[in-house]
Amino acid sequence: MADFTSCPQCQTRYRTAGMPVGKRLRCRKCRAVFSVQEDAASTPTIQKPADEKVDADALPAGMGQQSSLSVAGVHGGVVLGQDKPVVESLTAATGDEKYAVEDEIARGGMGAILKAVDRDIRRPVAMKVMLGEADERKRARFVEEAQVTGQLEHPNIVPIHELGVDSDGRLFFTMKLVKGRSLEQVLKAQQKGGESGMSLGALLNAFVNVCNAVAFAHSKIVKSIADEIVLEVKAKDRSWTVTVRPKAGKAEVITR
Repeated sequence: MADFTSCPQCQTRYRTAGMPVGKRLRCRKCRAVFSVQEDAASTPTIQKPADEKVDADALPAGMGQQSSLSVAGVHGGVVLGQDKPVVESLTAATGDEKYAVEDEIARGGMGAILKAVDRDIRRPVAMKVMLGEADERKRARFVEEAQVTGQLEHPNIVPIHELGVDSDGRLFFTMKLVKGRSLEQVLKAQQKGGESGMSLGALLNAFVNVCNAVAFAHSKIVKSIADEIVLEVKAKDRSWTVTVRPKAGKAEVITR
């Protein structure tokens, strides 16, 4: 196999040493799907400067075990509202893995968050893939994260759909794909003097929802915790006191 494989469309090079020949990958730059080549001679490349940066890894084109519908021999299905991104992803998908990977949303120390489409249910999902599979302690923490979050059924906590392992032995779990901006992005936009598109009341409501989620999680997980945690929210000439009662699993707002 080749130590590097280039995307046949945009020629971005990726390290593929140790990957099985024929493994399907998705280019981070142009989104094209390509396969790991058998040797360097068969890898389409263009002469590039010696100091050019080579991307460390491409995205997997698919994740998970074989699609249940594929096993059952069922083809096609329903996409409500003909969600264009979902339809396009399903149309372009190759292979028979359950999940078609579209993009990387974020990356942290223990895992990467991918945007994918569940080819059985035909819905977009967020997928967390573990990094550093060789570390058993991290593997245990990764599994615990999925199990604990999945058992916290609350309207302000993202639900877990599945905990699984793909054909390469990589652990992953899928969850609801939440669209839109984060509260952090909204607050940063306000700090810079821009329009956030949210009123003070809406921001306060979002903050209370966060507190409710934290209180609920602590009521289920932590056995020894303070009866009350009082937080103060200030905005312009007004302030609010948010009292989080973890043992009760709720938050209360006092306006003054």
